Amino acid sequence: MTRNTYCLLFISALLLGFSGCSRVDTGSDAESLAVSAIVVPEQYKMDMNTYSMDLSTTKGIGITTEDRLILKLVGGRELDFPVVSVTDQSFRIQADSQVTTGFYTLYLVHEGRRYYLGQVSIDLHTPIEIEPGPGVNLFGAVTCDGVGIPGVLVSDGAEIVETDGRGVYQMVSNKRWKYVFVIIPSGYMPAVQGIMPEFHAALDEKGAVEIPERRDFALKRVENDSFTLFVLGDMHLANRNKDLHQFDAVAKDLVATMGDVTGPKYLLTLGDMTWDLYWEQNSFCFPEYISIAEKYLEGEYVFHTMGNHDNDPLGDGDFMKTFRYVRDIAPSFYSFNIGRIHFIVLDDVDFNNAEPGNRSDYRADLTVEQMQWLAKDLSYVPKGSKLVISSHIPVFYPTSDCVTFKQHWNGADAPGEGGTPEFLEMVKDYDVQMLTAHSHEVFNFKVPNRNFEEHNLGAICATWWWSGNLTPGVHIGQDGAPGGYGVFTFNGTRMSHYFKSPGWPASHQFRAYDMGKVKSVIVPSLGGNKPGFQKFVDIMAAYDDNDILVNVWDYDPTWKISIKEEGVELPVTQVYTCDPLHIVAMTAKRFLSTSEPNFITENWYHFFKARASSRDSTVEISVTDRNGIKHTETMRRPKAFSVSDYTVL
Repeated sequence: MTRNTYCLLFISALLLGFSGCSRVDTGSDAESLAVSAIVVPEQYKMDMNTYSMDLSTTKGIGITTEDRLILKLVGGRELDFPVVSVTDQSFRIQADSQVTTGFYTLYLVHEGRRYYLGQVSIDLHTPIEIEPGPGVNLFGAVTCDGVGIPGVLVSDGAEIVETDGRGVYQMVSNKRWKYVFVIIPSGYMPAVQGIMPEFHAALDEKGAVEIPERRDFALKRVENDSFTLFVLGDMHLANRNKDLHQFDAVAKDLVATMGDVTGPKYLLTLGDMTWDLYWEQNSFCFPEYISIAEKYLEGEYVFHTMGNHDNDPLGDGDFMKTFRYVRDIAPSFYSFNIGRIHFIVLDDVDFNNAEPGNRSDYRADLTVEQMQWLAKDLSYVPKGSKLVISSHIPVFYPTSDCVTFKQHWNGADAPGEGGTPEFLEMVKDYDVQMLTAHSHEVFNFKVPNRNFEEHNLGAICATWWWSGNLTPGVHIGQDGAPGGYGVFTFNGTRMSHYFKSPGWPASHQFRAYDMGKVKSVIVPSLGGNKPGFQKFVDIMAAYDDNDILVNVWDYDPTWKISIKEEGVELPVTQVYTCDPLHIVAMTAKRFLSTSEPNFITENWYHFFKARASSRDSTVEISVTDRNGIKHTETMRRPKAFSVSDYTVL
């Protein structure tokens, strides 16, 4: 019930074309075992309580309990299970919850040799008997330990229905999205395959829409009222800029941080796991991303959000551009519960009528069908509940006055679509924590007079992996924030969070510059005397030699910034400016190779300035975060500005 099962939609020709007795497999060893005597059915209903599989043989052919059966998912990995019993006319293998509904190729491993047996469509089910009602074309059971769970919500992306007292759901579905998913209830979790929670299943497109289809879901009980969520913004893995090498360091830091946490742990991406431009050019798309992620996170629950660069550039319009993502990753919008928190994942990248090949003609909004589905989803959530909602593009965006945030979902151009105002109206009765990315910059914003707070988590890749490629060890975004991730801790409905910089301790929450020294480093020759670089030289030159500049990347108005010179408090001003380290480690080096580089340093709002009275005084910088934790630095001036001081990865 995951990305692999969605392949059923797109291989219907294969399903129609294969024979249950076929033995054509050019990659297998020459036959010495009479595998033609093994009967491989076209379809096999596997009981989700036992996960066993029986295959018939027409005669005793020498199979033993030393043998193994390999199930290979189309487009997926191989699962290896033992033969546990043998009779003259059959043998049984014992599988486990790694098996999902899907299309498999079977191989028998006998006496060290591998034999191709055939292909089978496996359909997981429970022993609960279901008689579909009139007109019902989608049904199934949601169980725990073989017993149906009543009151569980199930959706096809349009309708939402509830399981009855036996744990059975039934619906009349338009099957537009060709999947069905369970809205994971509190106190339960599905199995996880690799990094993918098994909460959704593909529908089969072989028959007409009205043909009834059964899809079952198995959940297990968990205690997760208290848990930790790791939130990952843009990864942009594409096998370029030494990104896989750099990601190794970031991922190891993430794994180490997760290892320091007790209790249940989950991960949530915020889109752009890949980069559509390089799907074909570098042969790096979702399967490659999944393989890399599983290297570090296999067995962990990773919930995914879709980004603009996760849309198929060859797709025609918004629906078709989601084709590969939905096939390989997850539904583009869905919801689930962890403990007492209701999570909603949305796709706010609306490609409207974009033609094939168009990668940028999208609007920031929610489509009509998402708005309709969201209204249905919220109808089951008590008002006042805490919601954690993720999308790729920010709902709001900061402006240059360091105080005002503008509405950023501004693409709604058809009746029923949701821009920022319509979305806020939809969720006005809830306590909303919004998680976004896309900008590659970090910010936090609480909407005045509303229980709506947005956290933009920047990017795992920082500046598209450029800074670490040009200046090894310096992983930094265009706002000067490190490329990092969010750590959100939930205890019931109480939430706390911080931003984690890979390679640095959790206390690394700001960077302070002595601008007299910075000015002496950022000079025209640093950027090859290119005209475009001069603006950065001018910005730095405008500072006084005694100015102290502090970048507090995860800042919100609850933070407190104090700068004292020899024990005397200095006035602190918030300023809209750019980060010196990013200029040196990234922008200057880009200008050395081209006159008009992209991905260069940007002005941002989370900077604070104070002016000391002399060049050789000692300054105490104290930053107290939203959690009441104080982070400090003693700056003995003049403080040298050296990139090597910030090289950690």
